[in-house]
Parts: sequence; structure tokens; C-alpha cells
Amino acid sequence: MSERPDIGHMSSRKPSGIAAAWRAFGLVLAGMLTLAAAAPAPAAAAGFQRMVIAPGCYALAPGKSLEVPAYCLDQSMAPPASGAILANAPQSFGATLVKTAAGGGLTLQAALEQRLLQVEGAGSDARVSLRNLTESPLEICVTTPTVIMANGNYAIGDLPKLYEQIVSILAPAGPAAKEVAPNAEEKQLDEHARRQQALWDAVNAANSRNAEEEAYKTLSHRILFGTVDEPDAAGASGSPHDRGKCSGQSNSVEVCTSN
Repeated sequence: MSERPDIGHMSSRKPSGIAAAWRAFGLVLAGMLTLAAAAPAPAAAAGFQRMVIAPGCYALAPGKSLEVPAYCLDQSMAPPASGAILANAPQSFGATLVKTAAGGGLTLQAALEQRLLQVEGAGSDARVSLRNLTESPLEICVTTPTVIMANGNYAIGDLPKLYEQIVSILAPAGPAAKEVAPNAEEKQLDEHARRQQALWDAVNAANSRNAEEEAYKTLSHRILFGTVDEPDAAGASGSPHDRGKCSGQSNSVEVCTSN
């Protein structure tokens, strides 16, 4: 009678080329899913909320400042404090032209970088302040809602999907929509509040969808690869492996070690 081979000893041999390739593929895919799950959530990561300047044209005298209508994107965060510098205007999320006395036209970001103009917080989620840093007049025309935020670690991953909604909600806002009536100011405040709530609802819904997607990625990772790199996973309960299953006397699958 031939001797039964030592199954435990055989299990310590190096895996075949195909098995090694599949394992490598699994590890790479697991790493990709881990990186995706660890991606930052699409929300402001600095100390105060991102703002959106409403459409409108404004004239600024040399050295003067003007508060203009704006909206916030991040409902759970504080508005920029009065005087807080907002120096980042991503060009993909707004169109603002800054005209100088010489007749030249610049994007808002270019004007900020050249120190012609400064955008500051106004201590409110309904306004920001535009400050002329030059000795000549400036004209600022916000043609489409323009996102403005502080420099630093801000997440903008939600903006590509959100920006069209932002435009549709805020495009009619600004000085062009002024109403001449005894209660015009009150109605404008109500309209601003309505648009602000619609904007918050859109951003919060997008954040919820993103959270669901991240949770799905994490769950999928656990289902597919939860025990790949856990050497004691098969015996996590503390009970010893059933060697009978290892020797082919069962239809079930058992991960066995050589000890």
C-alpha cells in the first residue's frame, strides 16, 4: 500500500504560476479599491465654507471695497469671517471678467494673482467683499456664478457634477433682477434664502450619493478581499482546521497550513 502524501507539507509549496498571477491581480485590485475608498470626500476641507459669487457687474473705485451677493456651498461649515482672504477661483467653475482702466480684461483668478483685486469674507453666508488694491478704477463682471474659496486643502471633486445645478439655481440672481416696490428688499431677501436652500439641498444630496458610493466600494472590497491577507482568517474562531476536509474527504473548501 502506497503511503499517503503529507498534505500539510504539500500545502507549503510555492503556488503555480497561474495561482501566483491571480493572487497578484487580486492584490492590485484590492489596492485600487482601497485607494478609491480612501479618496477625500467632495466637501470643503479648510476652516470655512466655499462661496459662490452671484452674477452682476460692479464698479470699484481705487482702494475701495464693496459687498456683493453671494451664496455658500457647505451648509455645515461657518461662513468666511470678515476680512478672511478668498484667493482661489477655479476657472472651470465660473466666468468673471475684471477690467482695468487700461482696458484690459482678466479672469478673476488672474486678477487675484496679480494683486489687482482681493475677495474677502464678509462674516455672512450671503455676501463677500470685493476690494480694489490698485490706484485705478476696476470693473468686475460676474457673468456666471463663480466659485471662490480660500487657498489650502479644499476638495472640489463634487463641483464638476454640481456646477450645472449651481448655474441653474443662481444664474437669475444679482443686481440685474432688482425689483422696484415698497417691499423689494424683503422680497430679495426671501428669494436669496430660497435659492440658498435649493443650493444646500443640491450639495447635500450630492454628498449623500458620494457617501453611498464610498460605502459600496468599502463593502465590495470586504466581500471580495476581506480575508485575502489575513493568515488566521480560516481559523479566526479559534477552532483547529478539519484535516479531513484538507485531505479531499469533503466537498467543502478548507484553507490549511503546514502546522
